[in-house]
Amino acid sequence: MSGPPPKSLSTRQRRNKASTRALIQDDKGNREPPPLPSRGRKRWLPMTVEYWNAIWRSPMADEYLQVDLHRLYMYIQLVDAFWRVGDLDILKEIRLQGQAFGLAPLDRRRLEWEIEPDDKTASQKNAVPGKRSKALRNDPRRSLRVV
Repeated sequence: MSGPPPKSLSTRQRRNKASTRALIQDDKGNREPPPLPSRGRKRWLPMTVEYWNAIWRSPMADEYLQVDLHRLYMYIQLVDAFWRVGDLDILKEIRLQGQAFGLAPLDRRRLEWEIEPDDKTASQKNAVPGKRSKALRNDPRRSLRVV
């Protein structure tokens, strides 16, 4: 008994690509942030307004849909509350809610969002084209081979 025949190569490949994967263009913040909602007599703190504008100037803002705006309003309410009170429980919730919007480097990595560098940034990182960095040349994993 030899068992069932092997599957074809096309069906054996892993197909667990993330549906959130995106290559994000960095246009250096040329978008206008939506206005913060009115809160009556209670004004937004300047630090909150600055953060709101930074979120919308970031490259990740291109990934946000109109439906995300209401959740971002809830998020910015938490940020404002933290700056007013300084409660660590609020800070924990800010960290948790910010993950969905890719606002930290680790969150972007989890979402598989890659920010495409502009030409100037890429040329600064690779001063000599075609040369590998010393860290890559000395990587012990380079000796690994497929068996």
